[in-house]
Formats: sequence, C-alpha cells, structure tokens
Amino acid sequence: MDGQTDTPDFRLTHFGMALALHTKFHARVDGTNGDTWLEPVEATLGNSHFWVRGKIVHVAPAVNAGVGRVSAVTI
Repeated sequence: MDGQTDTPDFRLTHFGMALALHTKFHARVDGTNGDTWLEPVEATLGNSHFWVRGKIVHVAPAVNAGVGRVSAVTI
C-alpha cells in the first residue's frame, strides 16, 4: 500500500517548536498479526529531507481498551 501524510504542526516534545511534516510511504501489513513494515518513507520536516525505513512487529495484545505495548520497533 502506498500513502502520504501531511501534518502542518508536527512537534517533538523536547523541542517544542512546530514544523510541517510531509511523508510519502510504502507499507506492507501482515493481515494475520498486524506486523507492519514501512519501506521506504520519504519525509520532509521543515527544510530537511530524509528517507527512513522501519517496522512494528510482535506487538503485545492490548491490556486495557486502547492501551497496548510495543515489544519491538526498528527505525
């Protein structure tokens, strides 16, 4: 699946200043367990351009509604 995002006021907690974030990505999702791979992600944050890849795999089931724990994230 291909997609894109636009977040005009993206903020990092430790920096406080908002910057525009735009991404284009390709994602693969395993429908049997929800494991997700992002390869690649092309991003523009303010005036910085970069490419990353990552995955979210082996996520533990939610303990309470809306609350879960990620056991492995690689970026």
